[in-house]
Amino acid sequence: MTCSTWSESTAAAWKLRPETLELSAVLNRAVEAAQSLMADKQHHVTVDAEPALPVRGDAARLQQVFVNLLSNAAKYTGEGGRIRVSARRRGDEAVVSVSDNGIGLAPEVLPRVFDLFHASPYLHRSCPRRARHRAHGGEVTRRNARRHHRRAK
Repeated sequence: MTCSTWSESTAAAWKLRPETLELSAVLNRAVEAAQSLMADKQHHVTVDAEPALPVRGDAARLQQVFVNLLSNAAKYTGEGGRIRVSARRRGDEAVVSVSDNGIGLAPEVLPRVFDLFHASPYLHRSCPRRARHRAHGGEVTRRNARRHHRRAK
């Protein structure tokens, strides 16, 4: 499947169904959905979401964004590592951060980390070569964020 075919085939499935949501509930569902990945490596996960933080968005698509970010954090964080999800209000926006104490990315990768089918040879050298390749998860994350008039970085 070419990138344009992939794009066309998914466009119809990406119709947003916006509603007013409590962001902490969306984040908690995402953590639950990614829990098996994090449990396998005995990760310590904390969610620190500002209370009463309503957002307008598609619950399923926003959850998909956060599950993708959490899955990447789980994949590249060693056994017993820490993953932290935080959500804060900044002006009229909600800012969500997923951070971990995993192997990290080289600075030159950051501008392309959400590109479609991006293969990253720049992960830390301790990362197995087979784990250095990314499929379309980053692009799905970026598209979902953009469709909500936001950005993933």
